Amino acid sequence: MNQYQEEEIIQAFHLMWDNYPESVRLIDKSFTVLAGNKVYQSRAGKPQKETDK
Repeated sequence: MNQYQEEEIIQAFHLMWDNYPESVRLIDKSFTVLAGNKVYQSRAGKPQKETDK
């Protein structure tokens, strides 16, 4: 998956899950957290990919 595809998937994830009332994560096949909804970010901090940049 290239960077553009990953960014599109993360944007779609946020559109779908940001307002969900429970913690939700987007995880790749190597179990790296790519994104988290607002509840996840407020409880657990930033997803791993965002802190790696």
